[in-house]
Amino acid sequence: MEEGPYFDSSRCSRAIDISKSSSIPPDDYNHPFLASKTIYEQHRQPIYACAFNPYQPEGCVPVLATAAKNMITIYECPLDSNKIILVRSIKDPSPDMDIFTLTWCYDITDKAHRIAFGGYSGLIRLVDPCSGSLLMNMYGHGDHVNEMRTDPNNSMIFASVSKDTTIRLWNIRVHGPIAILGGYEGHKDQILSLDWSLDSKYIVSCSMDHSIRLWYLGTDKLQERIRDSMTLKGQANFRKELADDCQSGRTIQIHYPIAINTDLHNDYVDCVRFLGHYVVSKGSDMSVVVFRFGSFGEEFYKIRPKLQVDTSALQLVRMDLPDSDIWFIKFDIDPLNRWIVSGNKMGQLCFWDLTEGLPGVNM
Repeated sequence: MEEGPYFDSSRCSRAIDISKSSSIPPDDYNHPFLASKTIYEQHRQPIYACAFNPYQPEGCVPVLATAAKNMITIYECPLDSNKIILVRSIKDPSPDMDIFTLTWCYDITDKAHRIAFGGYSGLIRLVDPCSGSLLMNMYGHGDHVNEMRTDPNNSMIFASVSKDTTIRLWNIRVHGPIAILGGYEGHKDQILSLDWSLDSKYIVSCSMDHSIRLWYLGTDKLQERIRDSMTLKGQANFRKELADDCQSGRTIQIHYPIAINTDLHNDYVDCVRFLGHYVVSKGSDMSVVVFRFGSFGEEFYKIRPKLQVDTSALQLVRMDLPDSDIWFIKFDIDPLNRWIVSGNKMGQLCFWDLTEGLPGVNM
């Protein structure tokens, strides 16, 4: 596919002076990034999500996927040149679809890379990034899918959050969800973000209801259900047998998180990430907070009785994020836990340095 019809790579962002930054050594830890190339997708619509493929063998050219409008676009980013090379564009068959989120997965049986994506319709689709073919429609959410993230220890399992106020766990071989997190003590408004703990036993989520909730996934029943889903061979007839898991009783229902906090932000909480045993959250109250669940001196991952929901949290740092009083602004933490970075409505990137411990009060 030619670059011309889809992209205009002649324009560069005015916010980045490449001539000044190009002399910075790429391994200089005092600089959070090195600008090398900017391209613009022709549709000129918001790009809601982008993600590198984390399952490539060492030494391969990094591959990046973006989500915008009704299209997933895949690029190669060679390390030895300042290029972003278009590989493939995958267009959703629905012209009215807005894709808000995507996540990379890897089928360990077929040894194949996958991309799962969702958005406005509430439907999640699984595609083959190599051929561009649609592999599966995954049904369950009743409204917009706002974010999806893959289990850090199982490349076939991912979680999604939705405007329907639920979190759902999926296996890329099954049409229906493995588990639904929500209900009586779940979120009361649409969920905007989630993250997995490094050991995959916990999910943290945040919502328009101003709350952040911690969910425990280590129960024997749920782990057995996940193991069962891994035995499927991937043929359509195997998937079809589990298409209506809720009715068959195979979907696990988790109605109670183990911790809830509503005191850290006074507006929508639109992004959340684990940082070791800490949690980083961002709200449209123009702040980024580093905290941990539980009171001072309490074991962080102490499992509470099922009906006893902990509501305490220990705030460690609160940082100002200017010009961020609109929602759905995401932040992230680099894989080496060196930097926290967030954008704002002015098109600026704000970085916090983690190389010497937790950041100060402001940038």
